[in-house]
Amino acid sequence: MIRFSIRGLVEGADSLHRIKNLLLMDELTPYLVEPQDRSTAIAFKEATLAWDYVDTPNKDKKKKKKKKKNIKSSNNDSISPAAELLPKSIEVKPQEVLHNINININKGELIGVCGAVGSGKSSLISALLGHMRLQGGRVGVGGVCGYVGQQAWILNTTFRDNILLGETFDAKR
Repeated sequence: MIRFSIRGLVEGADSLHRIKNLLLMDELTPYLVEPQDRSTAIAFKEATLAWDYVDTPNKDKKKKKKKKKNIKSSNNDSISPAAELLPKSIEVKPQEVLHNINININKGELIGVCGAVGSGKSSLISALLGHMRLQGGRVGVGGVCGYVGQQAWILNTTFRDNILLGETFDAKR
């Protein structure tokens, strides 16, 4: 039981860090355009895209230890305002991951995207959804994109409960 609690706390802390970085980012400028040819579903023309990377200043271990020591020795139970907990300046750096991409996919075509881990497959999909920063070139999408994530959504319970999702079991069904 304690093991699962610790795991949950660690995952929660990681999630909070990611949420903080997301909230500190600037709004994305829309870059998706309608392709010139109506038969085109997806078109990348010399597109270079980047992820935003929030560079939050890391405090060295000595400062952290000193701060913890000061907190322990302090008899004051006051809570620091949130503004004191955030860094004074936040630098957002673009991290280019897709360079000079040229793709033209016509409507009705079926394609597969293959590659090694970290080769940019998920980034390519994110670029189609408008979730990256366009550094140069053009990205065209004819119509509407739908996205189904690849994260498994499995409850920590039995196989049957994962299928029923709270409904009662009906043997006839």
